[in-house]
Amino acid sequence: MKQISTFLVTCPHCGALKRIAFSTIPWSKAESIMWSDGHIESTEWCEPALIQQCPSCKHFFALPPKHSLKVEDVPCENTGSLPYQTLKQAITELAGDDVAESNTRLEAWWAYNKLYQDVLDDDIPVEEKDFNRSNMQWLLDYYSKEPFSPYSLIFELHRLLGNIEEYKKLLGEMTYERFVEWRAKRNQKKGIDSSLDEQQLRRMYSKLIEEKKDALDKLLKPYIMHKNI
Repeated sequence: MKQISTFLVTCPHCGALKRIAFSTIPWSKAESIMWSDGHIESTEWCEPALIQQCPSCKHFFALPPKHSLKVEDVPCENTGSLPYQTLKQAITELAGDDVAESNTRLEAWWAYNKLYQDVLDDDIPVEEKDFNRSNMQWLLDYYSKEPFSPYSLIFELHRLLGNIEEYKKLLGEMTYERFVEWRAKRNQKKGIDSSLDEQQLRRMYSKLIEEKKDALDKLLKPYIMHKNI
C-alpha cells in the first residue's frame, strides 16, 4: 500500500508553486526493483524527480534539498518525472551548472534505458545511440572526479561504454578495506547513520564483487540488481 505525502516547491524563475509526491517509506521496504544504472521502479514507492519543470513558465530547475521543502496535506501522486525528449531539452537549459546538469543527464540516461530496454540495438535511432553514448561519457567524467561517487554507477558506465579493461582494473582495486572506507565516508557525506558489523560488511562486499564479476557476461543493457518482491 502506498504511503505518500506531498512537497510544495517554488519555481526559482517565476515563483509559481508546484506540488510533488514523495514516499514516507524507504524503497527497500516497498515492492521494488533496482536496475544496474541505479534507477528504481516501484508501484508502492516514489521519489521526486531530481529535475522539475515549472507548470507556469516551463523553465527547468533542480529540486532543492528535501529538508528545505515544505510538506503539506494536499494529496498528490505526481513526482514531476519528465519524459526522455524533455530531459534532453533540460540538459541544454541547465548546462554549466554541474549539479543540475549531472542530475538532468542522470535522469535522461535512466529514461533512455527504460525507453529502449526491450528494443534491439539495430532498431534504436543512430542519433539516440550517439547522444546516449556522449551522455554516459559526460556522466563518467563527472562522477570520476567525485571522491565518493556511487561505485556501482561508475562500474555500470564503464561496462556500457565498453571500457572492459578499466572495469576489470576497478574491480581488482576494490579491496574489502577500500569498500569499508568508501562506504563509511559516503554515508558520512550523505548524513546517513548506517552501522553494520564486520560479518554484515563482508557479506555485502562479497555480494558486490560477485555481482560485478557476473555483470561482465551480461548484455550491454542495464540488468536487474535487486528485487524486493
